[in-house]
Amino acid sequence: MSVRLAIGITVSVLVVLIAWALCTYKREWLKEIFGLKGPGKTVDVESGGAVQLGRSDSAGGKQSDAPASMIVVAADDSTRGELMEYRDLKDACNHWSDANILGKGAAATVYRGSLTRFGQVAVKRFHQTPTGGMAYNFDRELDALCQCRHPHVLEILGRATTGPEQLIVMPLMEGGCLANALRNMSWAPRAECLGQIVTAVSFLHGKKMVHRDIKSSNILLDRVRRHARLADFGLAKDQVKGSRHGTTGIVVEQQEIGKGFAASPAVNDDREVGSPGYMAPELMMRPANEKTDAFALGVVILEILTGQPAWDEGREAMALGDAAVSDGIFDASMVDAQVQVLGDCAAKLTCFDPNQRLTVHFLEESQPFREHLARARQSLT
Repeated sequence: MSVRLAIGITVSVLVVLIAWALCTYKREWLKEIFGLKGPGKTVDVESGGAVQLGRSDSAGGKQSDAPASMIVVAADDSTRGELMEYRDLKDACNHWSDANILGKGAAATVYRGSLTRFGQVAVKRFHQTPTGGMAYNFDRELDALCQCRHPHVLEILGRATTGPEQLIVMPLMEGGCLANALRNMSWAPRAECLGQIVTAVSFLHGKKMVHRDIKSSNILLDRVRRHARLADFGLAKDQVKGSRHGTTGIVVEQQEIGKGFAASPAVNDDREVGSPGYMAPELMMRPANEKTDAFALGVVILEILTGQPAWDEGREAMALGDAAVSDGIFDASMVDAQVQVLGDCAAKLTCFDPNQRLTVHFLEESQPFREHLARARQSLT
């Protein structure tokens, strides 16, 4: 009798230990096996506060002001967002109705959708390749978004991988893209959004991640155009892990349609790494790195300063960098004297020699840049 009792106790203890180990160390494995979904961490940000998921803004380490309520779901990096049903997302986008299309590119089409839990969302529907497979940059973008959670990087809410196409679900930024919004923005909101994007790019570079397609149409704004987020990570590359896709190359064209959400650029071969007007000159011969991102960000600053597009075939100097900067000096006649300090920053970011080019982290920490942003924020309060 005592032997049976001892065996029973031993078996019970082993069962408890195994169950504890599974629950503690294999939680994500159990979720995949049994389809369990955690509630995630939800942060409700009311007027006057911005979401902080791991980094402060550039001015004084304080949180930035957000003029409208925003909800952000912060899933663990390893979860790659909530796993969703393809049919539910198709229904949410009115069965892929053309009326729901926000933007279209060679790699994906983005649709407006509505989900009970998240409200209005953007659903990125990746196109199949001519051979019937999925666009390869689905995994690249998904991994990049999961690794780079930041208040000014467009986060991933969920994904669907079991339908005819692969889908990524992101928050809907109702203000559209910066490229289309600039003409309706005064200087202070422009400067505030610029500061937010600088912190986002500096954050990416701190994680050894290169975006490779920074441009004003990949910067999305909230409804009141006070909260900016960097989007479209279809070309992003982790410099530590590397990538099976090449990074040296020439221009990639992008088709956009007029509702303000920039879809993925064409990614048809290993040479395509950017967009006209934003590409650093060394990309013709060298791989992309933080300095090529810095060059593209400098062009965005020139767009914000001048209101002119980065590439204009009707302009004598088609590239804005060539039109606004000569021999490393910004053309001060293009802007008001009060914002010339940003023009000087843009000139240093777009320097022809990458060894002389300013880094984004240096820009973020520079005193003149921080003081200018602080004045802009003060004028908004």
